[in-house]
Amino acid sequence: MGEEFSGVLVSDFYGAYNAYEGVKQRCWVHLLRDLKHLQQNHLGNCSVGQWVDHIKSIYEEAKAVARSDLDQMDRCRMRQHFEAGMLRLATPYLNAEKAPQRVLAKRISSFLEELFSFVDCEGVPSDNNAAERAVRPAVIARKISGGTRSPKGSKTRMILMSLFGTWNLKGLDPLTTCMAMLAAPA
Repeated sequence: MGEEFSGVLVSDFYGAYNAYEGVKQRCWVHLLRDLKHLQQNHLGNCSVGQWVDHIKSIYEEAKAVARSDLDQMDRCRMRQHFEAGMLRLATPYLNAEKAPQRVLAKRISSFLEELFSFVDCEGVPSDNNAAERAVRPAVIARKISGGTRSPKGSKTRMILMSLFGTWNLKGLDPLTTCMAMLAAPA
């Protein structure tokens, strides 16, 4: 990430992001998708459906608070309220070996402090959709072209796409910036 990054890392639940020591926001779209699969896989189980609905309602309330004009103190208080509500929902299933909710309850418990950063950190999204959209062109290009012919070629392509994408996001002219980087002393 680089030492100069001091923002909020918005990511899915992939373990590689656990090493980042700064403020994190885990992607609710990924969590909601897994909750939907849980609910679909246990349609006859009312407790699963109710559990999922309670989690969704907490999320919807949190989204409303994030959009509101509450002051920072109230945002922090609401974040604590949402975290406490999620913990209350997760706790009964943490050690329930046969409960369908167990896996997601453990995820909620493990990442609790990273689920509601969007509530008290203004401008932070509750999902990592921007990142997903940013990598989509690279994935499509790889699929269309059939990839590169070597691991080194793949690594080079991904580095270049990352550099050019970052420069675009920073409002820099990619060609000029690339030429300046290549002309700079080693």
